Amino acid sequence: MIENAIIFSKDSGEALITTQIGDIDPNSDTFMGFLDQIKDIATKLEKGIFKLGLNDQLIAQICAEKGVSVTFVFKTSMDDKILSQWEGVAKEIATKFEKVYDPNNFDIVKISEFKKSMLEMIEWHQKELSPIDKMKDALW
Repeated sequence: MIENAIIFSKDSGEALITTQIGDIDPNSDTFMGFLDQIKDIATKLEKGIFKLGLNDQLIAQICAEKGVSVTFVFKTSMDDKILSQWEGVAKEIATKFEKVYDPNNFDIVKISEFKKSMLEMIEWHQKELSPIDKMKDALW
């Protein structure tokens, strides 16, 4: 479902954290064009949510907060209910990241630690949102 999570600084326009959760490598040449599109919107969007259709198979959900934008790239389209749940995850990540991130003092250790906890949050939410896991839990 989710392929990548990317955090952009709205001040510098740089990708501060880039993760590969699924099959799509965010550093690959084929993804670079999409990354430019995402970056353009993520750094210009004041506040709110933006859904961007990248191609027939990829969707980007961009959640802009005060100083950062959190972007999730999904491999398949999904209904608005599930996207709104991922919106909550993006807002949670943005809020927690803003507590750690200081644009004047980029601490690579803090960023690396946050990346690990961000991946744990995504993994937990991905499992919670999985209909197969919910059906398994219901059966037990």
